[in-house]
Amino acid sequence: MAPTRSEPARWVPPKRVTWAELFFDVVFVFVITQVTELLRLDHGAKGLLQALVVFVPVYWIWVGTSVYADTHDVDALMDRLGLFAVGTASLFMALAMPGAFGSRGVLLGCSYFTARVILALLALRGPFRKVPRNPYNVALLISGPLVFAGGFVHGPARIALWFTAGAVDLLAPRLLRKDLARIPFDAVHLPERYGLFFIIALGESVVLVGAVAADLPLTPLRLVAVASAYGLAFGLWWVYFHLAAQAIQQAMERAAVRTEVMRPVLTYGHLLFVGSVVVIAVGLAEVVGEPSHRLHADTAGLLFGGTALYLATFSYTRWRMYHRTSWERLGGAVASLVLIPVGIFVPAVVAIMMVIAVVVVVNVGEARRVRLTGPDFDLEEPAPA
Repeated sequence: MAPTRSEPARWVPPKRVTWAELFFDVVFVFVITQVTELLRLDHGAKGLLQALVVFVPVYWIWVGTSVYADTHDVDALMDRLGLFAVGTASLFMALAMPGAFGSRGVLLGCSYFTARVILALLALRGPFRKVPRNPYNVALLISGPLVFAGGFVHGPARIALWFTAGAVDLLAPRLLRKDLARIPFDAVHLPERYGLFFIIALGESVVLVGAVAADLPLTPLRLVAVASAYGLAFGLWWVYFHLAAQAIQQAMERAAVRTEVMRPVLTYGHLLFVGSVVVIAVGLAEVVGEPSHRLHADTAGLLFGGTALYLATFSYTRWRMYHRTSWERLGGAVASLVLIPVGIFVPAVVAIMMVIAVVVVVNVGEARRVRLTGPDFDLEEPAPA
C-alpha cells in the first residue's frame, strides 16, 4: 500500500484592522483631546495625577476593545453593535473629563461601568469564556464598581477610588498572565492596533499646536515655533515607526508566549508612549503660545521630561523583547533630563530646538548602529518567555 502524503499546511492570512475598529478609534481622537485640555489647565503634580487618573480607565477601555477585536470577528453584526455601544460609553467618558472631579464624575463613573459590562458580555462569546480569570471579569467585578462608586463621592475619596481602580486594571494582566497565555493573540493585528493609537496621540499634538497658533498673530517667530513643533512630532514618529514598530511585530511572531510581549510592550509600554506624547503636546502648545518667553519650570518639565519618558520607554520595551539595551534612546532620555535647567533660561522656541537636537542625535546614532550590526529582529532571537 502506497504511503499517503500529508496535506500541506494551509496558509492563514494575518488578521487586519477592520473598518469598524477604525470608526471606533474616532472617539479616542476626542478622548486624547480632552485629556490634553485637562492637563493644560493644571501643569503641576495635582494636574498630572488627575489627568492620569481619568486617562487610565478610558485607555483600558480601548485596550479591552482591541483585545476583544483581536480574538473575535468584529465584522459580525453583534460585534459591530458592541463596538458602537462601547464607543458611545467612551464618548460620554470623554465628555465628562473636563468636570470629572466636579459635577461630571457621575457621568464618567456610569459610562465606564457600562462599557465594562458590555465588554464582559461580548467576551463571553469567544475564547475568554474558557478563561474564567481574565481582565474582563476583573474589570466587571472590581475596577468597574470602584470607578462607578467614585463618581458619587467627592474630593480625595474620588481620586483614591479611581486611582485604585486604575491600579487594579493595570495589575490584572500581570497577575493573570498564566491564564492569558491560553489566549491565541494575533501577532500582526495587535501591534497594528497599538501603532494606530499612537498615531492618534501624535496627530492630536499637531492639532493642538495648530489650534493654538491659529488663534494668535502669525508672527515669523511663531511660525518658526510651529514648524519646530511639527519637526519634533516627526522626530518622535521616526523613533517609533522607523524600526520599533517592525521589531514589536517580529517579537510577537517569534515569542513562545505572545502574552509576554503583549503585556509589557503593547499594554504597558504604549500607555507610557501615549502618555508622554500627551505631556509633550501640552508643552509644545505653551511654547507656540509664547515662543519668545522663557519656559516656566513646569512647562519645561513637560517638554523635556515627556521626551525623556518617551525615549526611556523604548529602552524598556527593547529589553523586554530582545534583552538588549537601547543606549542611544537611554542616553537621549538622560540628556533630555539634564537639559531641563538649561531650557528655562532660553527662549521657548530655542527649547524646542534643543529637544529636536536630542531626538535627531538619537535617530542618527541608532541608524548608524543598525547599519553596522543590523536591527534586533534580524538576530533570530525569540522574545524571552
